[in-house]
Amino acid sequence: MAIIGKIRKQSTLLLIVIGVALLAFIMGDFVRKSSRPQNVLGSIDGESISYTEFINRFYEQEDIYKRNTGKDNITAEEAFQIRNMIWENYLQEAIIGKEMTKLGISVTDEEMEDLIVGLNPHPYIQQIFTDPESGQFSPVFVEQFVSNLENARPEEREFFNQIKEEIKRERLNNKYNSLIAKSFYMPKAIAQITYENSAATREVSIVQVNYQNIPDEEFTLTDADYKAWYDEHKYFFKQEDAVDVEYVIFDIRPTEEDLEDIAEEVEAMYEDFLEHDNAAAFVNTLADARYDSSYFKPGTLPIGFDTLVFNMPEGSYIEPFIEDEGYYFGKILTVANRPDSIKASHLLIQYKDARGAETERTKEEAKAMIDSLLIASKRVQGSFEAAILEISEYPTAKQDEGNLDWMLDGDLNFQLFFDSLITTSVNDYRIVESALGYHLLKVTDKTAPMKKVQIAIGRKLIEPSENTIEDVYMLANKLSGESETIEQFNNNIIGMGLSKRLGERIDKNQYTLPGVKDGREAVRWCFDKNTKVGNVSQVYDVDGKYLVVALQRKYEEGYASLEDVKKIIEPMVYRDKKAEKLIADINAAGAKDLQAIADKYNTEVENLPNVVFASHNLGRFGPEIGVIGSIFGSKKGVVSQATKGEMGVYVYVVNNITNAEPTEDYFFVKMQAERMFTQRVNSSLFEALKEKTKIKDNRVDFF
Repeated sequence: MAIIGKIRKQSTLLLIVIGVALLAFIMGDFVRKSSRPQNVLGSIDGESISYTEFINRFYEQEDIYKRNTGKDNITAEEAFQIRNMIWENYLQEAIIGKEMTKLGISVTDEEMEDLIVGLNPHPYIQQIFTDPESGQFSPVFVEQFVSNLENARPEEREFFNQIKEEIKRERLNNKYNSLIAKSFYMPKAIAQITYENSAATREVSIVQVNYQNIPDEEFTLTDADYKAWYDEHKYFFKQEDAVDVEYVIFDIRPTEEDLEDIAEEVEAMYEDFLEHDNAAAFVNTLADARYDSSYFKPGTLPIGFDTLVFNMPEGSYIEPFIEDEGYYFGKILTVANRPDSIKASHLLIQYKDARGAETERTKEEAKAMIDSLLIASKRVQGSFEAAILEISEYPTAKQDEGNLDWMLDGDLNFQLFFDSLITTSVNDYRIVESALGYHLLKVTDKTAPMKKVQIAIGRKLIEPSENTIEDVYMLANKLSGESETIEQFNNNIIGMGLSKRLGERIDKNQYTLPGVKDGREAVRWCFDKNTKVGNVSQVYDVDGKYLVVALQRKYEEGYASLEDVKKIIEPMVYRDKKAEKLIADINAAGAKDLQAIADKYNTEVENLPNVVFASHNLGRFGPEIGVIGSIFGSKKGVVSQATKGEMGVYVYVVNNITNAEPTEDYFFVKMQAERMFTQRVNSSLFEALKEKTKIKDNRVDFF
């Protein structure tokens, strides 16, 4: 509070400083935005994607997502995922769409009709037109909706058209992938070679001289050695735009003083709770609790309650206890034996002014009618089921035969019915009035009653106070404000006793940082054109924590430089030097005795009875593709020259050659190859086409 007082005293100076800073920010933002097209979010093969078009698609997909999930709002992470999906759709349309146009691939009107109202509609249609009460897909709903589409609300028509576009896009992609996969053909000669490579074997005696047997210190690596290896393997080091960052996470936790204050507050709260006549109403006055009128069974309450309340009488109080970062206390309002689920069927008789009613029937007439149906249902077997189909005024009665399926205790949609049927026996009936009218319900099944409690639960979260939050923010702001360079950033971390984290090769389209779930704004700052290596960020409020980031390094799209990878490739450069020396020494000695070579290099001769050409592994030596190839190119009984491998240099002799059994049936070979090819098409085709496409992605400038 003293800090705020000082700020107030300097308010005039502060306003001047803010005004100058704001003007500088506006001018800087204007200059920055003027340096690139403001509305271009990216381009694919020279075709620009406007921000306006992209964001309109986003709103469409957001609406679909909300409808599918039943959510009113989406999180920042969900919005990020939707934007990524839209970007991928743009890529699919531009890259594969171009290919499909060339090939004449399309989806006909007849196909679309079959995917929507056919016998086996698309999963999207099945999901959207599932009856919320029965949980079953209703083809009737689809047909009714499509036939009345012109009369539907504009937002419903728009939503349905979006779904159709998604279905069409998926269908086109499936056709394209299927076409590529089915274009696979393996000639008989290739099938024969593939078969022989997997069936032929060699038995060998072999010596490995491991590279680790020679110390690195025996060699001096030159810049030319590094460059030669790098140039030969440069393709390994292709990279995208990325950054390395250093950052500090400031956790906001309650202090000891906060914990003492909360404990005192809970004690006072509980005393008021004991004196209050209406426990449920009292709970609803609390900031961190709302009364839940459900009946709870064992295993559904916090452990502190669950271990006590089922052995306590109505009216009992539970003193405050700590669980799951909060204080809890409560009062048992009701103890009752109730089933967990009830299965029932119903019919509905409406009256004038009932919700959704289209009848002039009076309430008295409706009551007399439902009473008569009750009497008939009890007297005449099957009359209830017949009445559902002939008389019931519930909209789906004819489709679902009045079946409500299993109703769960606590489901607010069916609580009125459930509570009315608790004491009703299986195959017995009950009349219930709702806003829709009079229902005649029949219990068709129910679970065994169990002990449940209705309880008023008070809760107070254990949270840091406003003063604590302000103190942590001031600490984070101090680190940010007093660190103009990354050197100062690191010195201040040490001086302030903080812990630093590292993030390596952070991609511009990444949402998180290690340990930070919502790090998107910090990532965007790193890739901002005005952010330079060595800069330190402002304070970010993320996941209930504060975050300060320093930009350590930037990587440009292309190939990593030799300097960037020098330490990474050093073991391989040493390996190649060792291989050169070992091969030269072994071959110069002209040794033809494997045991002599093994003795000289303090190793052993090993026998490998079943080396397969198609295998990548050479026994216990691991992946040695080159050495396996050499073995299969060697004659029986001839000691080989020294051969370079991944883990060492090898000398071997082929003791026995077993060729594949002759055959003319390569069906299974071709089938397996085709299956593998299809899998590669599904997983790699789009990425392969994307590699050949010029893509400019500016999303980080916008989101």
